[in-house]
Amino acid sequence: MLREIDWSTLRGRPEYKPSLIAFYETGKHPGQFLENILRNDLQKAVLESKDDGLLPEISYLCRWLYTNMPAVAHGSIFRYDDWRARGGRQGRLNAEARQGIQPIQSVDADKQREQPQPD
Repeated sequence: MLREIDWSTLRGRPEYKPSLIAFYETGKHPGQFLENILRNDLQKAVLESKDDGLLPEISYLCRWLYTNMPAVAHGSIFRYDDWRARGGRQGRLNAEARQGIQPIQSVDADKQREQPQPD
């Protein structure tokens, strides 16, 4: 189960918060700069930014993401793309709810098959 994030701890540019919330909740594209950070493509984040003052923000964002965002949502291209493809937190919760209904029946059926029958 994915936990709630305390978004009040996120500092930095005001546009980061709604972009990261939308990414976390629904997998929405957060913008190119934040995508590069989330994909752990820091070289691209630095080279594509037009603001030389972003280096401290990149460092802060990396630490904040590591501490607050689930590891399955960031840190590599695969994780980032998978998080978006699954619809973020909401998509994962919906999938878990759908999967949570079926295994109950199959687990019960498996248990009945495993129990020895009385002679």
